[in-house]
Parts: sequence; C-alpha cells; structure tokens
Amino acid sequence: MKFTLLEDTGPKAYWLVEGAKPALLNALRRAVIAELDAFAIDTVEFMENSSPLFNDYLANRIGLVPLTFDESASKDAQIIFSLEAEALEEPRAVYSGELKSQDDLIAVHSTNIPIIKLGKGQVLRLQGTAIMNKGRKHAKFQSAIASYGHLGDYKLAEKCAKCGGEIKARLSKDLAAKIKSKPVESALCFKCEDAAFNKDPSKHPDSKEYIFFVESYNNIPAVRQLQRAIDALENGLEAFNESKS
Repeated sequence: MKFTLLEDTGPKAYWLVEGAKPALLNALRRAVIAELDAFAIDTVEFMENSSPLFNDYLANRIGLVPLTFDESASKDAQIIFSLEAEALEEPRAVYSGELKSQDDLIAVHSTNIPIIKLGKGQVLRLQGTAIMNKGRKHAKFQSAIASYGHLGDYKLAEKCAKCGGEIKARLSKDLAAKIKSKPVESALCFKCEDAAFNKDPSKHPDSKEYIFFVESYNNIPAVRQLQRAIDALENGLEAFNESKS
C-alpha cells in the first residue's frame, strides 16, 4: 500500500492511495474519527446564569467548542477554563474566545463560535474543566474526520457520456490535475453509473486506487492526525497480539 500526498493545506489533506483494501482504509478512517486523543471541556460549574438557557444546554455547547492540543500533555491533565460575561448597556453575543484557559497550550482553537446571546442586564459566570479522551467516548473529543473513495468516483469529465448531464467535480481543479494521468473508470454521472452496475454487477470497477481525505478541527495538522491514527492502529494490534499470547 502506498500513500502519495496530493494536497496539504494544514487543516485538510488529500492522499492518493494505491494497492489498498477497503477494510484497511475503513479501519484507518475509524481510527482518525474515534481513536485520537483530544481535549474537551467535560464538566461545567455555574456560579451565575441569568441567561435564557438552562445550565445543561450551555454546558453541552461549551463542551463542543474545539480546543487546541498539546501532545506532551499528561493523559490525566485537567485544564481549568473560566468565562465571565455581562450585557451592561445592551444585548450582546458571548463567543467561545471569551473562555479563558489556565494553560496557553490548551486553549480555545476557534474563538468566534457563538455560545449565547445575553439580554440587557443578564450575566453568565462559569468555570469548566477540560480533560483528555477519545472520540469514541463522546463527539466532543473528536478532533478530526476522514473519508475515502474510489479514484474513479472523482470524475474528471464535464458531462455524462450517456445522459449528457453535468458531472460536478468533487476535487479542486488543481488537485484533479495531479491525478488526471490516472485512468478514470467511466465518464458517467452517478445516476447512470448506478443503473449500469445494477443491471450487470460484474461491470462495477474493482479499483485499487483511492482518494483518502482528512480534516483536522484543532491545531494539529491533518497530516499529523493521519500519523497519529496509524500509531493508534499499530498500538491496538500490539495489545491484541499480547492478549492472545
């Protein structure tokens, strides 16, 4: 199996994968989504809340705010976040950037996420504790997503050869140009392609070339997130082998 990096923008990355099996790619996809350590605010203590929302609703919103990640941090680390907001003269929105961390390395990653709108005279004072966990524990700990598809599914033709309908590009023009030398399975739109394969399943392309995509939600680049997922798979296999011996 060979991974060739096609595009890397930091938070997003695409690879051309050759000689892979779907089962392995799906395991890697699931590892990116569910097996990577990340920080999230897990518990929230409210000192004052005169906003329109109940504490539980606000705690859920705050828990879903993406936080930066420090790979050297202890798995038992507990990071305190505080928020104090008040609408004095007029209503105002409270944003995620107002959550202040006691640790500069583990802080709010996206600072412009709306949390709530306070009416005039309303106050919100709280303290949250962030811990490290994995996406399989709760969605708030998910720090990246991944997906993959047959190379042939990323059509480079502009119109369907059968119905003449437009084929919408699933990759940018620059990225598509990097794989244009690769054979395209067909120049059919998805609707015509599915109809053809349903009539004769043997014609379905058995491609061994795939596009693999990763998008990171925090400060860790997508390329590093993929490496972390590979490490997680390797560690899981080692633990499995040891349990059998």
